Amino acid sequence: MKGTFQRIVLILFVVVLFSVMTFAELIVKEKDFTMLPLIKLKFGSQERLSLQTTVLEDGKKVQVQRFEMTQGGMVKPVDIVFVIDTSGSMDDKVEKLKNSVRSILSIMTGMDYRVAVTGFGDSGSFKIYKYQGENFVNNASSVEYLLELLLDDNFGGDEAQIEALYEATKLPFKSGALRLMIMITDEDTTQSSANSNLYNTLIRKISEDQISVVCLLGSHGTTPATEDTRYSEISQRSGGYTMDLGSSGIESSMRGLAMALTDEYYLEYYTNCKFYDGRTTKITIGNQSMSIQIPERKVSLRIRSNMNSTLYVDSTVVGQTNQYITLYESTVPVDFRVGDQNMVPREFSSVVRNMDPYYELVPRKLSYEISLNYFSAIVNSILIGVTLGGPISLAACMAASMFFDFFDADMIVPTVVIGATATAFVFYRALINTEKSEQEAKKASYDEYNLLVQRYFEGRCSYNDLISKYNQLK
Repeated sequence: MKGTFQRIVLILFVVVLFSVMTFAELIVKEKDFTMLPLIKLKFGSQERLSLQTTVLEDGKKVQVQRFEMTQGGMVKPVDIVFVIDTSGSMDDKVEKLKNSVRSILSIMTGMDYRVAVTGFGDSGSFKIYKYQGENFVNNASSVEYLLELLLDDNFGGDEAQIEALYEATKLPFKSGALRLMIMITDEDTTQSSANSNLYNTLIRKISEDQISVVCLLGSHGTTPATEDTRYSEISQRSGGYTMDLGSSGIESSMRGLAMALTDEYYLEYYTNCKFYDGRTTKITIGNQSMSIQIPERKVSLRIRSNMNSTLYVDSTVVGQTNQYITLYESTVPVDFRVGDQNMVPREFSSVVRNMDPYYELVPRKLSYEISLNYFSAIVNSILIGVTLGGPISLAACMAASMFFDFFDADMIVPTVVIGATATAFVFYRALINTEKSEQEAKKASYDEYNLLVQRYFEGRCSYNDLISKYNQLK
């Protein structure tokens, strides 16, 4: 019986430990993208990390330049702003938060921190609770007092969470401090139109002001906060995270956050992201993760060419030659390719930036079929025979009649006709043979060019050799 009880206790311990590990998250404190593709991060962890742990970015291993724990833990000041739903369904959670504030803040003993408490309900109800006229306080008893004031209010059930977060960004944060907002609610953001109207504005604001957002979410009614993806989008883009209060409880969630604020790690790694495209990427270390947003930078470029063709970047069509296109700047050199299937492509590697180079293109294959223009040769031969052969024959007849008695005048016409016909035939053969020789020489040149293209793809000649040969043919 005793052994069975011990096994049950052990199983329960493992389940609890697993649940804590499952819901542990990292919180980003500082981000430095000035040396991309090298990213520098300072972050907090809810549990001690092994510095030999593999670092993943969107599930792929990255090259780590430096990974260490900051000596002395968190030394940067931190401003914490609670943004709390005041509807009646939240009273028990706020009460638990108030009762655990002292133990939570005791974890942060020695840190330079300030706390502000704000509440909201319907649109326009956002309120900042003050202690002796101050927005921020720095001790547990003052925070308890502010939470007690909040418990006395109920600003309606059509919650405007996004509006409240936006209003909270206007608080006077300390210069140089880590700025952290903690949203606590149990409803989704569909209750108020103000949420949709201010969503994009809030995303820009927290990015510009470098504010991290942690969302502690409960479930109430038919529109639970835990099923609203906006919360995860906001937290991920800001370097924060979301937590399901139904799984972890508000006390343990806040204790984990306090520990993450106290401990601090420094990480330098080379990102797998090639472009400054504003994407949100997930970094996983062990069983914990955090999200960061890569900066967005766009450039205008043009690849000029003698031929209009398709432009590829990393095998993806991005536009046409001789046209300005807008692309995301790249963190590393990428593969450019200029040329359609009917052209010999030009390939080069370059960082995507503002540029305007010129690349001459040549065809992949030249085709030439010998086609003699017999009709033109006949017409030209007849004209030459009539205008040249006829007069010569006539002059010969006249000379013969003057110097020789045997020449009869009746022979003049047949002689002229025969002379013109003979001349036309001679010139016809000459024209045909000349045209045939020229076309055969041209076909031989085209075949020689096609052979040169084959040699190029075999790596036996340069693109400049193709350009030189093609220009000769032109």
